[in-house]
Amino acid sequence: MLFSKFASLLALVAVTPLVAALTLNIPENITTQGTQTFTWTYETSDEPFSLYLYNEEFNDSFAIANNVEPSLGSITIQIPVVPVRDGYTLRAVNVGNIEDVYSSTGSFSVGAATQSIPTTPASTRTSSSGTGTSTRPASATTTSASTTSASTTSTSTTPTSTSSNTGANPLATNLSGASSLKFNSGLMAAALAGVAAAAAVAL
Repeated sequence: MLFSKFASLLALVAVTPLVAALTLNIPENITTQGTQTFTWTYETSDEPFSLYLYNEEFNDSFAIANNVEPSLGSITIQIPVVPVRDGYTLRAVNVGNIEDVYSSTGSFSVGAATQSIPTTPASTRTSSSGTGTSTRPASATTTSASTTSASTTSTSTTPTSTSSNTGANPLATNLSGASSLKFNSGLMAAALAGVAAAAAVAL
C-alpha cells in the first residue's frame, strides 16, 4: 500500500515539468536597428544566459546579447539588422548550448527602422537674403555722394580760375598815357615862357 503511493508520487514528479525561475518579459515597440530595453525576473540561483531573437516560422535566430548576468534585471542594447516581420520570440539560453532554453516569451513583431530627416533652419536663408538686400542701397548712396562731391569741386574752382586772370586793361593804359602827355606839355610850356621872359629883359 505504501509502496504504491510512493510509486505514484514518483510518477507525478517525473511528468511534472520543472518551472524555471528566470522569466523574460515580452518587449514592446521593437524595431530593426533600434535601441531596445529587455527586462526579466530572476532568482539568485539563475545562471548567466545569452539572448536570442527567434522566428520559428522562418527558423531564424539572431544573437543580441551574450553572457548576461541575471541579477541585472534588464539590459539595453541595439538590435541588429533583422527582417521586419511578425512571429518573433525572445529566448534566454545556456551560454554554451543554445538548444538549452531557460526562458522564452510570447510572440511579437519587429518593425521597420525609424529615421529622422535633417532640415535647414529657415532663419539662415532669411538672414542671407537680408544682407544682400542691404548692400545694394549702400552702393547707390556712395555713388551719389561721389557725384555730388565732384560737382561741388568743379564749381568751386571756377571763381578761382576767373579771379586769377590779371590781363592789362586797355582803358587804364590809355588814361595813363594821356596824363603823361599833359604833364610833359605843361613842362614845355613853362620852359618856353621862361625863355620868352629872359629875351624880353635882354631887350
